[in-house]
Amino acid sequence: MYIRSFIILLSLYFHNINATEIQYYISQYFYINPHSYSINGVQVQKYNPGKLFDLAFLSKNDIYKKCAEKQESYLIVNLYPQTFYNPQMNTLTTDLKVRIYDGKGSLAKTISINQKNQVFLKEHSDTLITKHYSDLIDRLSGTLLLEKKLSNKIDGSFCKIFK
Repeated sequence: MYIRSFIILLSLYFHNINATEIQYYISQYFYINPHSYSINGVQVQKYNPGKLFDLAFLSKNDIYKKCAEKQESYLIVNLYPQTFYNPQMNTLTTDLKVRIYDGKGSLAKTISINQKNQVFLKEHSDTLITKHYSDLIDRLSGTLLLEKKLSNKIDGSFCKIFK
């Protein structure tokens, strides 16, 4: 009985050893072009949404990996974040447009997720913005669990079409 259970667990482990559950891709635009927000209408603070999204995904390392060749996953998500900070209301809002590609390489679904947080951004608010993005990824994860089908895997080289 114990040997049979051990063999089943071992086979599940080797079945998933090279497969990340979900790969994500964010356009190079979000790494090259910084976003900005104003403090008191005078100071302009800049941040890099691509790098901050990468930091937010690091905490979810067991589920998400950045899209890469020779890396298999069950889904690939193409992310397009639009972030806006309203300094008068202290509101950070992100509309995340997500295209979900399944193991066959076809567009399974397009969704939009909105995240709004009451935060006071000042100089060097990268940790607050990263936390905001992390909350957004948690909401995305709940949606993707419904989409994930564990039958087909897709290679990360598929992400070349997004460039």
